[in-house]
Amino acid sequence: MTLAEMQLPMAFEDCKDLALVYEYPTAVALHELQVEHGDPRHVCLGVALPDGRWLIHGEILSMVGPDGIFWWLPQHMTPELMESIEVVPMAQPD
Repeated sequence: MTLAEMQLPMAFEDCKDLALVYEYPTAVALHELQVEHGDPRHVCLGVALPDGRWLIHGEILSMVGPDGIFWWLPQHMTPELMESIEVVPMAQPD
């Protein structure tokens, strides 16, 4: 499933076990949006995965509503950018 298929914002309980996974060009685009529209006190940084993709914890999906610290994000993401972000279950340690 991609971010474009999700209903945002999500309740924390519904997204706490999810991960957003994307390629480097999407990481660059998200960083540029954050620099242009975000609050420097609230920066969301992805984590580089061994296969070259990037990951952000899914709990951010609970912070993109009108009262969230990333309220601006859905308003400025293109449909193509949202489609480039895969939403997957977060891996659980054994």
